[in-house]
This record gives sequence, C-alpha cells and structure tokens, in this order.
Amino acid sequence: MKVFKLFSLLVVFAMVLSSCKEDESRSIESISFHQKVFEVKVGETVRLGYRVEPSGLSPSIVMESSNSRIVSVVGENGSVRGVSRGNAIVSITGIYGGAVASDACEVRVVDQEATSITLAEHDKELYVGDECVLSYSIVPDNATSKSVVWSTTDDGVVTVTDGRVKAVGAGEANVIVALVGSQLADTCKIKVSAVAVKSITLSEQESKSYVGETFTLDYVILPENATNKTVVWHSDNERVATIDSGVVSAVGAGTANIVVTVLGTTIKDSCKVEVSNVDVADIRLSESSVTIEKGRRCTVVAEVLPANATVKTIEWSSSNISVATVNDGVIVGQNIGSCVVYAKSHDGKVVRECAVKVTPVKVANVQIEMASRNLMVGDKVKVGYVISPSDAADQRVEITSDNESVAAIENGWVIAKSTGEAQITVRTLDGNHSSSARIVVRDLPQMMKLDCSGYTQSIGGYMTAVCFFTITNNSNHDVTVTKFEIIESGTNRVVYRIEDEYPLGLLMKGSGMTVGQIQFRDVYKPRVVWYFTYDGKEYEAEGLIEDMSGF
Repeated sequence: MKVFKLFSLLVVFAMVLSSCKEDESRSIESISFHQKVFEVKVGETVRLGYRVEPSGLSPSIVMESSNSRIVSVVGENGSVRGVSRGNAIVSITGIYGGAVASDACEVRVVDQEATSITLAEHDKELYVGDECVLSYSIVPDNATSKSVVWSTTDDGVVTVTDGRVKAVGAGEANVIVALVGSQLADTCKIKVSAVAVKSITLSEQESKSYVGETFTLDYVILPENATNKTVVWHSDNERVATIDSGVVSAVGAGTANIVVTVLGTTIKDSCKVEVSNVDVADIRLSESSVTIEKGRRCTVVAEVLPANATVKTIEWSSSNISVATVNDGVIVGQNIGSCVVYAKSHDGKVVRECAVKVTPVKVANVQIEMASRNLMVGDKVKVGYVISPSDAADQRVEITSDNESVAAIENGWVIAKSTGEAQITVRTLDGNHSSSARIVVRDLPQMMKLDCSGYTQSIGGYMTAVCFFTITNNSNHDVTVTKFEIIESGTNRVVYRIEDEYPLGLLMKGSGMTVGQIQFRDVYKPRVVWYFTYDGKEYEAEGLIEDMSGF
C-alpha cells in the first residue's frame, strides 16, 4: 500500500509538472463529487459525477479506491465498479495550471437482486423410468445470489435432484425451482406415462425332472423399461410340480404346465414340465446274517439307493414265520430253527436277504436264595435260586456243599449235620454260572442269646447289680424256658432263682423274653444259668454277667 501511495504521489507530481506548461493564467481551484454517498450494485459500473472550478478546465484526473476488493476504479472518466458488498472511500484529484484540488466520497456496494427465474421448459412428457435435466436462467445474469432449491408436488410420480428429474410412476406432477431467499420461482408441469408390457418369455419352454428335484425358471419382460413387471406364477397340476417365485419343485410323476402372467394383463408364457420317478437301484442291509435267541429281537437297517429314490418303501417278509417274524426290519425269534428274511423294493425289482438263526435262550446268571443261613443241627432247609433270564431254555443246576459233615445236600435240601460252617453253591449246567451262600450250624443252646441291662458295679470280681435279662431265641424252633438262676462262682451259691412261673414259659422263634428286675450285692463273678426244653429234650445254657451285651 505504501508503494502504491508513493507511486500515486509520483504520478500527481508528474502531472503537476506537466500542467505547468498549460495556460498559466488559469489554474484549478476546486474539484468536488456531486454526492458525498453513492450506491452501486455488485457487478454494476457507474460513473461518479464531479465538477471542476473554475468551469471549462480540463484537468488531469486521478481516482483511487480505499478497498479495491469492494470498489474498483475503471477507466479515466470517473467510473467505478461494484466488486462485492461493502463500503469504500473513493478519492478524486484534479491537476491543472500547476495547482492540485481533491475530494472524496463514500461508495456503498449492495447486492444485485434477481428479478426473475425462468425454466427452459414448462411442459414435459416422460415415461416411467425416464430421466431429464431441467435448465433455468436468472435475470439479471449478474445477480448476487443464484442459489436455488428444487421440489416436486408428487414424489410418487417424479423425483428431482439438482434439476435432474426421474419419472417413477404414472401421473402428473409439478417440478418447482425457487430462488433461495426470495419469492421468485418457476414451474414445469410433467406428465408421466406407464410403459406397457409387450411380451414375457420364460427361460425354458420344456423341462424334464425327477421327483424331489428343483430348478428355477427365469423370465424376460419387454420392453425392458416396462412399468409393470409384477408377475403371477401358477401350476396346472400341483400333484406333479409346484411353483414358488420361479422355483419349480418336482413332487410327483406326471406332466404339469408352469404359467407366468404379467399382473393385471393377459400377457403370459408357459413351460411344460415332465416329472419322472427315481427308481430304486439297490437296497443295502446292515446285516447279511443274524443269530438271535428265541423270544428276542434285533433290527436290520435297510438303506435305499440312490438316496433320492422316489419311493423308499421296503416290503419285509420271512421265509418261515414260525421260526422268525419281521416288521419294518425288526426280527423276532419265535422258535428254534433257521429262515431267511427278505427286504424288497416297492416295485419288486430289487430284493435283498438276511439269514436268520434262532437259538435257545442261554442262562446269563444265577442267584442263590436261602430263607435262613443260621441253622440248628437237624434242620432241613430248601435251597432256592433264581436263573436269569427266567425263560432260559436249560434250567438245570447242580447244588453242592464244601463241608458235607456240617451240611449235606439231599435233593435240593440242606441237612444240618453238625455244628460248623459250610458254603452252599448253586451252579448252572448251561454256562457254568454259580452263586454261593455260607451257612452256620449251631446247637440249640448256641442259638439262644442272653443280654443284660441295668446297673452293675464290680470290685475285685465282686459284683453288685440291679438289672434286667433278655433271652432271645435265634433258632427256627419254639422252645419253653423252665428255669432261670444266678449262681456265685466258686461257692455255687444260688443268688436268684425263678422256675416254672411268669415270665418264663413259651419263647417263640425269632422273639425275646425279659426277666427281672433282679438285685444282688457282693456276689463273686455271678453267672446266669437257664434251662429250656424242645421236642421233649431239656437244654441248659449259661454265661458270666460281665461278659454279656450291655456291660
């Protein structure tokens, strides 16, 4: 800016020197703008009027703008041009006769407003799918604001983006262009017509398939820009072929016509579909031979090949139903023997067989069962057992004792011979399965148990007691208790006795009898002796109190 001002001063100085050569009798006294404020529109060129005193002089003129980005000086006749909106100071300098005069004014630059906007077309016809571009003009051409906005009265008929119109549906709509920030607008009326379908053609006119297969039918509608491209599918025989959105499914042997029709029209095309069954080529059995026990069952699985065979039904049969029956591959052994099971395709063209052998039911296990394992000499107990499975063909067993002197076996019975222990074993002849039980043989007194409960105190072997006694009969026989005594050791003195009176008497097998309450003091190692009878014979049992249960 300093260089520019320096240049301007040099110019003025040069002009002053030049003016000195003019009529020296006259010189410029003043120069002034007609107005102190001028208004100019953006893009407009205006001459700023001014006057020179004295009149009639033709001085050299220099004009300057304080901001050339807002106002620029053009030419040498006082003209300026509005560059952009804003304010700038324009100065003028006149030089004549060696004298200099100057003045300044304010120039205000305002927007150049548009006066109209006009579309190039006001009526237009399109087909659905067509596109076009609408052009427009704004007056004046140098209007400051040229931003526009586009709109449509029905976007179901046409859409518009930056003047590009697309026809999307039949009907009429107005496309409007409007100048932003003003009321200026223009309209183009657009009529959109549908593109009629002329033909529809399927990708295939004839097709052959097997049951279970699927394939897709494509189609072409002409012209390509036809408005209505919605179609309806139909099969005239859905037991043979069905159709869903162009996908054909072959469901049964026969012939069907698949028809496609343009919705709302009579324009159509069809494809003849011939469907054939897939025959069974082979039947693959999981077993070629089986052995089963009588009354048992097993399953033979049949695989039909190919996997997409139309009818996979298998007909099962047995060459001898008295030996084995079959139902859906499940074979049941009926009686001992052999036969053949057949698997046949539905058309009888493919037959496969499985050899069947039915055998007796084998013994799998045996379990010995004895009502009592504690016996008295002379007892006789039946040996029980259970064979598994219960329908095993050979139920024979062998019963043995590992100590015949204690327990002997007679016709399936255990005979208790003498005191001791023996192991009784049941062994099957079929399969050699076995089960054992250990028995104990005692004398009748050993089968009796005496328990004592209550209070006792023993010092140096001398006992003081207040107690009860319980006799338990663990034998398999009823006995009669006749006498109960407490005797001091060493002296054999009878401390207590009860005989042939309550609570003595019958003591049934598996039951108990309580005697007491009995009291004594300072008895040396007292022992209990009691007597009972069985089968006309008298027995005696005894025991030290200090050795009895409960003490």
